[in-house]
Amino acid sequence: MKRIHRILAVGLSAAILLAMVFALPTNASAAVSAGVVATRNTGRLNLRAAPSSDSVSLALYYNGTAFDIIEYTSAEWVCVRIGSLNGGQMGYFSRNFIQETTAPWNYPNMKPTYQATFARAQSVYGYPKQGANVLATLPAYGSHTIEVLGSTEDNEWHHVIYHGAAGDVTGFMQGDIANSTPPIAKTYTINAPGPSYTLNLRRSMSTLGGAIGAWYNGTQVTVLDETSEWAHVRIGDPGAATISGYMMKTYLTENRNNVYDRRPTRYLKQDGRSVKIYYEPSTAAVSDKTYPPYSVVPFTVLGESNGWLQVIDQQTLFVGWILKSSFN
Repeated sequence: MKRIHRILAVGLSAAILLAMVFALPTNASAAVSAGVVATRNTGRLNLRAAPSSDSVSLALYYNGTAFDIIEYTSAEWVCVRIGSLNGGQMGYFSRNFIQETTAPWNYPNMKPTYQATFARAQSVYGYPKQGANVLATLPAYGSHTIEVLGSTEDNEWHHVIYHGAAGDVTGFMQGDIANSTPPIAKTYTINAPGPSYTLNLRRSMSTLGGAIGAWYNGTQVTVLDETSEWAHVRIGDPGAATISGYMMKTYLTENRNNVYDRRPTRYLKQDGRSVKIYYEPSTAAVSDKTYPPYSVVPFTVLGESNGWLQVIDQQTLFVGWILKSSFN
């Protein structure tokens, strides 16, 4: 009888594993779209083994993690692949917490980047399992830049980007990297010439690249990466209403004291209507706050994009987006 129970248990485990495997399309499936994790807070999003909130969590992924959509499973769930075919993770995301586009301004990027040194060599695997194919090896005592996309709930495995390739590393957060810290981000201030005193935020590193919008002198930006002529910047704090793109470094300065602040103060129209403030420049975005009719609140305008103003509520310091037509 005990032997039968053992056989049944093994058979059941195998059946569950097979069900999980066949619930996913093949890893070589072609992507039909792209998306970004966008929980709009500092939390992480579960990648599920099946399209259900009751399903096993394969890993938790940070805001800003990009993925390929393999299949639109239902109105509530999408099957996704994170990373490349060799080092990608597949599973299901709830459509309530993703942005089904990679437009640069619509999500707060919370992925941590570490400058790490290991006392022993580390393998980057194509799948979170010892013995899986090794994609790369991190040599001991070298300085490695590692971007963390997500990790398993027990933090045993971490899905990372190393030299542009995605893969899995085991246990490093409890080891050598625990004493490493993310590099300190540079903060610049926009200091563009008149008469506009604004600087274009562009979609690419070119003056021919489409302008997302224009931001005023005095607005601070966080530099994510840079070349000799261009800076990849984020405007707004992580977890708030951020926007990102590229700005010419000629018009950015590290010395904020030398910049004449040109950010205007604006007030809402007193027309008896309530006004919503959004995390994103879109009425389809989740609204975080509503200002009642006849609110007299001063807003500092950071910049403008396609009929929207990115503003700071001077009373609460809340950063968000409001339609330009809502202001006097």
